[in-house]
Amino acid sequence: MSVSGLGGSNVNIKSKIKGVISNGSGSYKRVVDFHVVPKITNMIPVNSFDISHIVFPSNVHLADSTFNTSNSIDALLSVDIFFDILKDGKYKLDNGNLILQNTEFGYIISGNTSRFSSGSLHCGLITKDFETLNDTLKSFWEIEEIVPTKFVSDELKKCDEHFLKTMARTF
Repeated sequence: MSVSGLGGSNVNIKSKIKGVISNGSGSYKRVVDFHVVPKITNMIPVNSFDISHIVFPSNVHLADSTFNTSNSIDALLSVDIFFDILKDGKYKLDNGNLILQNTEFGYIISGNTSRFSSGSLHCGLITKDFETLNDTLKSFWEIEEIVPTKFVSDELKKCDEHFLKTMARTF
């Protein structure tokens, strides 16, 4: 099996393991197949950032209390599992830039952290159908292609005409 990622990178998956994911209380358990790859992505977040100024609601238990510290990713859950773990409960923090979403594992946090970090950003995408994605992106760039137009003033046109009339090439 091969999995395609951003920029057409392909990873061949040679093995998978069956495992169980569960929350701390044991109220959520699910058997899942994990596809084994050398590396899921780079460190997330790219740069650690300070969250001391963010006031979290008192009833919020974070699924990952070190979410702001750059670290490796251990597992990537499929979309069917992701939507299965979502629960009611959502908060917007930091003027709406950050969103806390309740899950079976505690609250997860997402949103725009660019104002907390400097330098590089991370964008990830995984797809099984790379050809469709490639065709869509190709179509987008063809539609969005900007044909450069050359502005030529009347004065410049006259100069070009004069040059062509009076210039002679000798060898």
